[in-house]
Amino acid sequence: MQRSGAAVAVVGGGPAGIAAAHQLIREGIEDVVLIEKKDIGGLIYYANKIENIPGFTGCDGRTIVDELKQILKDDRIHVINDRVGSVDVDGDQFKIVCSESSLRSEYLVLATGTNPKTLDIPGEICEPPWQDHRGEKVIIVGGGDAAYDYALRIDRYGGDVTILSRNEPCAVKTLLDQVRRSEITEKTGEVVSWIKEEGGYVLRTADDTFTCHQVVTAIGREPCIPDLGFGHGEVHLPTGKTSVEKLYLVGSVVLGKFRQMPLCWGMGIAAGMSIKRSIQNNRK
Repeated sequence: MQRSGAAVAVVGGGPAGIAAAHQLIREGIEDVVLIEKKDIGGLIYYANKIENIPGFTGCDGRTIVDELKQILKDDRIHVINDRVGSVDVDGDQFKIVCSESSLRSEYLVLATGTNPKTLDIPGEICEPPWQDHRGEKVIIVGGGDAAYDYALRIDRYGGDVTILSRNEPCAVKTLLDQVRRSEITEKTGEVVSWIKEEGGYVLRTADDTFTCHQVVTAIGREPCIPDLGFGHGEVHLPTGKTSVEKLYLVGSVVLGKFRQMPLCWGMGIAAGMSIKRSIQNNRK
């Protein structure tokens, strides 16, 4: 890490974080750094089909990610590829400690997203890669939007897909209809045991036994927040401003069941606007 400080540090390179950084540039706040531990785009990369963003309806997540990368390039936003371990307050600045070094900033936007819940099955996949699935039997455990979206993509790429939902599926009707027009199988039951075998798995519910080459779990996600040396208190919508002065939490990390890209993008924009106004007020 070459930079030691910035006016605004944004942690998270998904839609919410990039929207916040982009809005700050638009507002004339150029001293912005974005920290991302993995790849730009976040979970949106794995989406089979975007259906709720005007102008992108029908495209897949990889197209959105290409656009996000282009925004960072056009805005000349400095990106640091590192993992944030902890954040503390030092005087009137935030001290952000990463794996490789540390950074200080006056304002901090945490757009750190979520971590997947798992079944603790060795080799299970929570974010299935884009690849050819011909000849593969895949069990997707879960009944929400992510499970059904992953199922459609894996089916699209030749996989023999079964969705195993603990209860009645809760995916949006559009996804349910698409799956039910396909050759994807839907089953209801809770996994009570599993066996890892050479070349695959055996999953058992109270009533059925399933064999497959791969298990994909989409059973929910939990907020991913770095270790804070302080509590963030209440988070105010739509800006994500917290009870801690100059600290913002935006996007999926605070949206709970409302994790949708347009909402994440909107929160990022609102945070950028709020920070601009705060900077202006502090200069008076």
